[in-house]
Amino acid sequence: MNNLRNRVSAIFAFLTIISMNACGVGGDTGGSSGGGGFGGGSFAGDTNTGQIVGFGSIIVNGIEFSRKTGLADNRVKLGFDNISGASEERLQVGMVVKVKGTFNSATGKGEYESIEFQPELRGRLDEVNDAAGTVQAMGRTVQIEPNTQFGNLRDLAELATALAGGLHPELEVSGNLDGNGILHATRISRVALDFANNSRVEIKGAIETVGTGTFTIGGVTVNTAGATFANMTAADIAVALLVEVKGTFNTTTNTITNARIEKKRAVEAEADDKVLVKGIAAGTIANDSFTLNGPNGAITVKSAAAAFSKNGVAATSAIVTAGTLLQVEGSLDASGAVVATKVAVEIEKTVKLLGIMSAKDGTAGTLTVNGVKLTVVPPTRFIDSSSARLSPFTLADLIANVDHVGVAGFVDAAGKVIAAQVERFDSQGNNRTFIQGPVSDKTANTMTILGITVTVGAGTRFENPDKTPFTGGPTAFIGAIVPNVTVVKARGTFTATGGLDATTGEVQLNQLP
Repeated sequence: MNNLRNRVSAIFAFLTIISMNACGVGGDTGGSSGGGGFGGGSFAGDTNTGQIVGFGSIIVNGIEFSRKTGLADNRVKLGFDNISGASEERLQVGMVVKVKGTFNSATGKGEYESIEFQPELRGRLDEVNDAAGTVQAMGRTVQIEPNTQFGNLRDLAELATALAGGLHPELEVSGNLDGNGILHATRISRVALDFANNSRVEIKGAIETVGTGTFTIGGVTVNTAGATFANMTAADIAVALLVEVKGTFNTTTNTITNARIEKKRAVEAEADDKVLVKGIAAGTIANDSFTLNGPNGAITVKSAAAAFSKNGVAATSAIVTAGTLLQVEGSLDASGAVVATKVAVEIEKTVKLLGIMSAKDGTAGTLTVNGVKLTVVPPTRFIDSSSARLSPFTLADLIANVDHVGVAGFVDAAGKVIAAQVERFDSQGNNRTFIQGPVSDKTANTMTILGITVTVGAGTRFENPDKTPFTGGPTAFIGAIVPNVTVVKARGTFTATGGLDATTGEVQLNQLP
């Protein structure tokens, strides 16, 4: 377990002294945790906002949080469902949560007092563009990325099939909202096969237009007649105001009524709180500040006193460029800006697999998917999204060479692939398979991912993280790969020799180096 925890600080980290993505991420910690960067030290993290990457109790921003001693297992708040006393078992990989507590960045350990989950979007699916990796829900464009975690859902093709059949699934989405109103999903979950008219919905973001008794947000109209307000009044409604809206959605009029409208802050913390936030840079640094697009929208980051790091190595402020995923550590000032002490960028070393489970060993606690052997640890979550819907659901319930599973995980310090979450689906055939993980080696036309040799060629589709074409063919794509840093997702045909032939498939960078 020590290896796992050390690697969580080093491999999971996403962009700070800390790290991130225990469904597997990159690492940028310091001190004894491994990685280079800023160095270790204690840090009282009053508010830690980011996506869940693993469990034990939970791992967020590279910190393995346990429950504060003496607190009952009812400290989880589920905002959409208005549940204030849930247990950790209700949490899943990819959810963006706010963790209140303390942690030590040198050890990668912390104690939480509360965890709050509030989706950035909950509502009706409108459109699917599988080629572009996007969906629209209540008019909001959602970008699916290599690290997006799916819940009760295998991939976008399932949503497209549902729409073609006349259904409009109800979705729940976590992620980061950019300046163009696009929600970059860390998790997208199907919570109902079809959205029932006048069901409850939720949407966050900046108000776009204001009318008489109405305003628009995303792609929907909010009727303020009879609305209740939190942290604001009706008089505060104005263009660009950041709000969270809950209410009932009429699919015919595209309108939310019976609304609860709450004014939100870009960072949900108090002045002088210590914070960790993750988001997408809107542009470069100007006048010692830049804009970071987080779960609630635009965050001002004051960077004059910040140290910078990239892939665990000290860097300059040039790492802050438009579209770069960053993690920022610092404190919140009275204006709501983050006064940064550390800014980091790290390619997420995520492991994701989708395919048939070919073997398992209950004694050793392992399972094999797409030729990759994964180790199951006590915090591993098992979810049954098949028609069987077993609960509880464990490794013992999985059937080799039958069950189709999706796995999120990471590589520990010993080189083992650790499964953070395993989800079973009804089998859809062998065409729905992929492998994603750090590239350990490469040649002119191959790359090694989690021990699997992936072969590419002129017929391979080469893609950027947003699924746009990566120009230059095999030479440019493989040339962009940094071994043991870059993560690639590959689809193709698994060969008899245990490799993956992607010469007529696709390969996608996790994040540009």
